[in-house]
Amino acid sequence: MSQQTLPHAGVIGRYYELLSAPGVPLMVLAGIIGRVPSTMLELALPLVVAGRTDSWVSAGIVTAAYTISGAVLGPLRGRLVDRAGAPLILLVTGWGQALTLAGFILTLALSSNLIWLSALAVIAGALTPPVGPIMRVLWSRLERPDLREAAFAFESITIDILYIVGPTLVAVLIAVAPIEVCLIAAAALVALGPALLALAPGTSSARPEARPTHWLGALRSGAVRRMLPISFFVSGSFTATDLGIIAFTSAHHAKALSGVLIAAMSIGSIVGGLYWGSRRQPGTLRQQLTVLLLALTAGTVLLIFSGSVLLLGILAVFVGLALAPAITAMYSLMDAVAPRNEMTESFAWLGTSGNAGGAVAVAIAGLFVTRMHHTGGFVVAALLVGTGAIFCALAAPHAQPHADT
Repeated sequence: MSQQTLPHAGVIGRYYELLSAPGVPLMVLAGIIGRVPSTMLELALPLVVAGRTDSWVSAGIVTAAYTISGAVLGPLRGRLVDRAGAPLILLVTGWGQALTLAGFILTLALSSNLIWLSALAVIAGALTPPVGPIMRVLWSRLERPDLREAAFAFESITIDILYIVGPTLVAVLIAVAPIEVCLIAAAALVALGPALLALAPGTSSARPEARPTHWLGALRSGAVRRMLPISFFVSGSFTATDLGIIAFTSAHHAKALSGVLIAAMSIGSIVGGLYWGSRRQPGTLRQQLTVLLLALTAGTVLLIFSGSVLLLGILAVFVGLALAPAITAMYSLMDAVAPRNEMTESFAWLGTSGNAGGAVAVAIAGLFVTRMHHTGGFVVAALLVGTGAIFCALAAPHAQPHADT
């Protein structure tokens, strides 16, 4: 993918150049549209099922079926992209998930049978379009190292924005229409977004590298394998922090503010990501990631000693400043060490490992909060991210910033 050089405009100079490059605006728009449905479905699925069946147990089973299927099969979707090309897989998964959601809505209206709903949820999860891994591969093909760095930072910022936009869209639709409309909207967006990305010049013109043949795929690489525990611990800490905020606000009789505090952390993350991607950072990628994880560890420890909701909110913003930069450094390091012909699968494994970390973190943090103290979620988060920092310092693969392998 080529870029034209445009004048820098201070802090936003790199982002201006990145988003002004030919074909990039359409690619970015398609990437956002294609990922909004996932953040909508995480909230809409349990609400719709619980509303129809009057059972939160059923809602939990169906949502878990969707989430686990999507996470477990992520690397397989990535491998298919590496072997068949992004456009085909985007079209098949996007339209396939849209049709599955349509079938889910019809089944819910006719019978609300838990077995059928769970089966359709598994299929919908399996057909989650691999938009995130594909976007990261497209960014990795940028020729200029400074724009690649800005692109990965922008990608981390986009994730924060998506987790604000998706739930907000669900809330708005619920307020003005039947809750099933959320699923209809998600189906429409997942049919549109991946199709647009498949047709974007950068995607359609890219061809797979020499096709991998080994059954282990990206896991043949020791460097890729050493990145997975980092994602596990880091993503787990994020999830435990969110649960910690909910438990803390509940204990202080301010549960309604939990969403506000989580959003405040996301805003801090966006600000930190914008700064991180706007300039070249010193040190190797491994050193950068280690320092950022140590900063997150220190900030998360401070959350344990928050004495009020106000102080927690202030600290949450400061902790958020390191979130997007840490994610950016983690994906940049994977970009630098992953095999060129298995990039999509490598990024997908990073996401799957992170999802596993989040699932484990929820269980452990819930136990700590229930049996110890309402700050137990922050204790678990600090332990996880601290472990991630130590592992990164001792075992993460070595790579210079944006080295080609």
